[in-house]
Amino acid sequence: MRQYNLGLILLVYSLLAGCQQAVQIDGLPFRQSAQQGWGILNSEGEIIVPAGQYAKNPSAVINGRYTVETQDSFLLLYDIHHPQEPVIPKKFVQIGYFFDNITVAQERKNSPLLLIDRNGQTVSVLDYPSIGQIVKAHNFSDGRALIMTSENKYGYIDTQGKLIIPPIYSEASDFNEGKALVGIQNESGGTGIQVIDTKGKVLFALQHHNNLYANCYSDELLLSYSQDTKQWSYLDGKGYTQLYLPDSISGALPFEKGAAIITTPSGFGLINHKGETVLPPHYRDIQIVGKNQVALYDNKKWSLYNWKEKKSY
Repeated sequence: MRQYNLGLILLVYSLLAGCQQAVQIDGLPFRQSAQQGWGILNSEGEIIVPAGQYAKNPSAVINGRYTVETQDSFLLLYDIHHPQEPVIPKKFVQIGYFFDNITVAQERKNSPLLLIDRNGQTVSVLDYPSIGQIVKAHNFSDGRALIMTSENKYGYIDTQGKLIIPPIYSEASDFNEGKALVGIQNESGGTGIQVIDTKGKVLFALQHHNNLYANCYSDELLLSYSQDTKQWSYLDGKGYTQLYLPDSISGALPFEKGAAIITTPSGFGLINHKGETVLPPHYRDIQIVGKNQVALYDNKKWSLYNWKEKKSY
């Protein structure tokens, strides 16, 4: 079958993955010309729904589900195994990705947010009179979805729509590896950052003042950047610094599948959990695509490489 642009697939993968665990990307939209309709490729770049099937751009296919915009600007939910007809004729103005078997949706603008299952059926209406209107909800991660109220306060619900952690936070992140970063603004206007578990229990407070943090723990480490020393580091599961990066490293990303991407003035490289360089920083771009596997961009082309086996594909 015809193969398509690896760079495009990597871009969409990096945008979707974020802090989500075990993201299964089953397909990505494509079209062969601006005049032709859209189809879907699988993760290997092979056509699974021919171009021209859809007039408008489908979403990425996550765990077998995706959406397609209608001519009147609504969304229909589809199953990748039955791409000719939507799962349900009901239309929505928004549908989240199915990182779990439940996702967030909305039928009409300004109507209450919903939780729907993979068949498009309503599981719960996100309506909690005691805390005000829910104006935003994220996709599920670790069985929790981050919600925001009209008062700009954050909390968390479970997959049945039950309010597990009340919206008391002025800042909050999605859960990953059983932890989330949350912040409560104090009287002086500053925000103390804490790490909580999926029941809302405070595990510890981050004591590094004037530091910036990644949105989530990944590979049991939290990326941190000191605005005072201009140094990157990684914190362990109790908030202590486990790994300092040398001053020669000007940028870093969270660990993922055993490795982390770093940048220097010379380019992109890769380090392991010990901070050892496994790929020298001279590539124009790097994407982590699997355990011990990366995609490398150099000399105007992408290639796949296993850094553990030191083997190209």
